[in-house]
Amino acid sequence: MKNKKYLSLILCFLMVILVSMHEINASAKDKDADAKDNKYIDGFYEYPITIMSDDWFNYSVKEKVAMLIIDQETLNRMTDRQLVYAIADYPYLVDIYLYNSFEEGLTNFKKNCSAYCELMERLSGIESLKTYSEEIIESYKITPRLDGQTDFVANALNDIIEYYDEDNLRPSSGTRATVMTPNHTSVYVTTPSETHTTNYHTSLDNSVVSTYGVTKVRTGSCKYNCHSYAWYSISSNNPYWMPDPTAYTTDGSYTKKFTGTPSSSINTSGISVNDRVYYANKTHTAFFIDNPSSGAPLGTLLVKSKWGQAGVFEHAVSNVPAGYDDSTLTIWHR
Repeated sequence: MKNKKYLSLILCFLMVILVSMHEINASAKDKDADAKDNKYIDGFYEYPITIMSDDWFNYSVKEKVAMLIIDQETLNRMTDRQLVYAIADYPYLVDIYLYNSFEEGLTNFKKNCSAYCELMERLSGIESLKTYSEEIIESYKITPRLDGQTDFVANALNDIIEYYDEDNLRPSSGTRATVMTPNHTSVYVTTPSETHTTNYHTSLDNSVVSTYGVTKVRTGSCKYNCHSYAWYSISSNNPYWMPDPTAYTTDGSYTKKFTGTPSSSINTSGISVNDRVYYANKTHTAFFIDNPSSGAPLGTLLVKSKWGQAGVFEHAVSNVPAGYDDSTLTIWHR
């Protein structure tokens, strides 16, 4: 009887060893697979291109966004912790600040950042985002980021956490007001209160410059957006955030001179400096800072515009966040 008991114990012990060896081998195989496809460094996902890559500016924004998509098989293998670190490392994290509201920024971010999309689909997503974001922020106090964006990424992660804690839809909320088009049509605007310091906006603006290679003209502000800047007033004292500038294009205040795509070559007859470039679906407005070159592709022409909570920048028409819809572009003259 005792012999049978000892035999059973020995068999159980052997089973434990075999299971442990299987798990170790499986883990080793996963690490070998990760090393082979070069997607992981020290257990964390590494994007194939970053703002520190020598060829970062050799590709268009749309090309880079496509390159940064993580395939579903890889996403399925990633832990929540790995996903949060991939969110922090996503080169276009700055985009969350470049829309008409923080909520709109996160919506567009979810479309483009696979790690954020995957995490938000998991039941543990929001709690993991809070837990590991705090871990990342603490780690920056010991080891700053090599790309110089330590403060910006820490601020961004804090703002995302705050959004889920308070459902704060800034800066779309504010005191309602109206302004007038040149032909005296009322346009709805809001007057948001500034909630961030100059240092905060400087950090955000520096991230935009590093990510997009644009030229900064003015420090960011939560008070006015691209539509208000382009259609109403370019003054730094402009207090209005304008969700919809449609009235400027429908009441005769401006005349449409061109409709096309970024690859369209334009005839510049009747088109000049300060003419507005209006992006599809009311997603953005910019204006020419020089007389455009006749025959050049519209997407390459130089304009100036305000980017969400960030600053005013000089940039090529198509060198903008992916959510600014340049599929159809119109040019308006006054």
